[in-house]
Amino acid sequence: MAFTSTVPEHFPSLYQDEWRLELQQLTSRLQGLVPTYAVQGDSRRFNKLGKVESTPMTGRFVDSAPQDVTTEMRSLYVDFRTVENFVSKVDSIRLGEIDSPHNAIIKSHMAAAGRDRDGAIIAMLGGSAYEGKNGTSEVVFDSANAIAKNYNYDGTTGDKGLTYDKIVNARARLGSKNVAGQNVEGSSPLGMVITHDELEDLLHDDKFINRDYRAKLEEAQSGSIVDAFGFTIIAVDATLLPVVSTTRGCYAFAKDCVAFGYAAEPETFVDVLPTKRHDTQIRSEWAWGGTRLDDEGVIQINVDRA
Repeated sequence: MAFTSTVPEHFPSLYQDEWRLELQQLTSRLQGLVPTYAVQGDSRRFNKLGKVESTPMTGRFVDSAPQDVTTEMRSLYVDFRTVENFVSKVDSIRLGEIDSPHNAIIKSHMAAAGRDRDGAIIAMLGGSAYEGKNGTSEVVFDSANAIAKNYNYDGTTGDKGLTYDKIVNARARLGSKNVAGQNVEGSSPLGMVITHDELEDLLHDDKFINRDYRAKLEEAQSGSIVDAFGFTIIAVDATLLPVVSTTRGCYAFAKDCVAFGYAAEPETFVDVLPTKRHDTQIRSEWAWGGTRLDDEGVIQINVDRA
């Protein structure tokens, strides 16, 4: 027998017995920015009363002249979502000392659920709402509530990313619609959804960083800025705010002007299936959705991503 190998070819390879997850957004980052309600069945209704105005009293002992009040009803619908994987019994045996990926798969499912929750929140901000007695009358997002990507306060032209001027304009729009800025107890908190691309824009905007450079820089490292003109700014995975052509739509909103609902929080089922040769099925499911309650309370901020 000829000996053709050398000692280095016999060096063993050691494998980590645990599984790492691919880099990804692991949890919901927007959950705390929206009010959340339990949903029984497939929907939940929200009632709104229109405003009334006073009239002058013209004399004594005159007949009453009551005003009829106007009302509106918005419907929140939930969608059921699932993710499932199989782990072969044979694969588990052949992995030897390496752990079966069961636990890592469950963690991956929960990460997917967190991103899906954020995706549903973003969809309710810019998608269609439904109103009326039967909840079937579609209300598309009003383009009048959008800030153009070439907006500059001084009137100069040119497409921009996220800027100090756009944040101030969003704040002013919400104030002009009585969504914010009333200085009364219980005023609605404000949120803003962006990506890390827009965080970078802000940290290169002299008007923004000159307010409190060091504090804002330290906050931005965590993917959020807690107080910027009243907004809590949260950066999410860029896939949740995709670029269309060269434009990304970010959102500023008042918490009380939207509603998020769940019929089922994420739950995972692990089952050994005799019909699949005793392979293991790992399946997670959840059900949620959202709606705008007041269209004026959501502003789309268009940014240039050319």
